[in-house]
Amino acid sequence: MTDRRINQLIAEHCGWNWYAVEKGGWYYRPDGHGYTNRISEAGKYSKEEANAEIVKGEPMSIVPIPFPDYCNDLNAMCKAELTLWRDECLVEKYEENLKKEFLYQVGYQGAAYWFMANANTKAVAFLKTIDKWKE
Repeated sequence: MTDRRINQLIAEHCGWNWYAVEKGGWYYRPDGHGYTNRISEAGKYSKEEANAEIVKGEPMSIVPIPFPDYCNDLNAMCKAELTLWRDECLVEKYEENLKKEFLYQVGYQGAAYWFMANANTKAVAFLKTIDKWKE
């Protein structure tokens, strides 16, 4: 499975559905604090909120904000992991999958340090936990 597909599936599970408001190649910053040319710094709006910002007759549009890079960003994976805490069974299943995936990645001697897994290992274990992993 590609990193892009992994990121997409995790984002969907986490409810990622954010948009930026673009005007003439620039994006609105959060809380109306000016503009930026980087979508990563743009304000995040629901589709309805973004549409409400559009001014008729202005060169404006709404643009989907790319989902996080869960495969390479431990901070993004931490936020995804928090979505599992609502269900104790999922937490246990995730821990089990993470241990197995880490063991597969580093071999037996490192198995005790599964909590030090990198973002990609966590992303694979996450998808296995929510039954979205495809070989």
